[in-house]
Amino acid sequence: LVVDTIPHAVRMNLGNLRSLTLIGLNLRRLTANSFVQMKKLETLALKSCRIQTIEPNAFHSLEQQLRQLDLDSNQLTNDIFMELKRLAALESLSLSHNFIDELSMPLINPKLRYLDLSYNQVKRLILINMNHLEVLHLQNNLLTSEQIYGTWPKQLKELILDFNAIHTVHPHFIDQENSLE
Repeated sequence: LVVDTIPHAVRMNLGNLRSLTLIGLNLRRLTANSFVQMKKLETLALKSCRIQTIEPNAFHSLEQQLRQLDLDSNQLTNDIFMELKRLAALESLSLSHNFIDELSMPLINPKLRYLDLSYNQVKRLILINMNHLEVLHLQNNLLTSEQIYGTWPKQLKELILDFNAIHTVHPHFIDQENSLE
């Protein structure tokens, strides 16, 4: 049995659902209004679902209340960021094990506190206006010192850069009053 859509029972009968985790489906794409009946959903995890595309308005009914989104181990690229930016309440975003090669922070909600982009193909990072970001995981990517722009957020407490091609960190990237532990 191949499941390639979000099950009907989940879409239609669970209007009070606050958390949903689906693992190993063959979704390939999230269509517009995929979660229209789940107006109270705060946490969504779609792991290893072979998602390649997130269509415009896929998260339309979740834009004001979704706080955590986990899309690990899919086939997503940079194209998803315009759709993710609409998630006004998003605080935690995990996109590890995808095909993302560039991140420009203005493309993500500024309220974000946790961001995991580990095990992607990130080779360019632009850090701007991330006033709440506390945790940033970027291990196992293709970053170099020359392809990191901006400054690390002052309130950043955890930064993981292991297994990149970074040889030095320029002093202007890290504020003297940083919160790194």
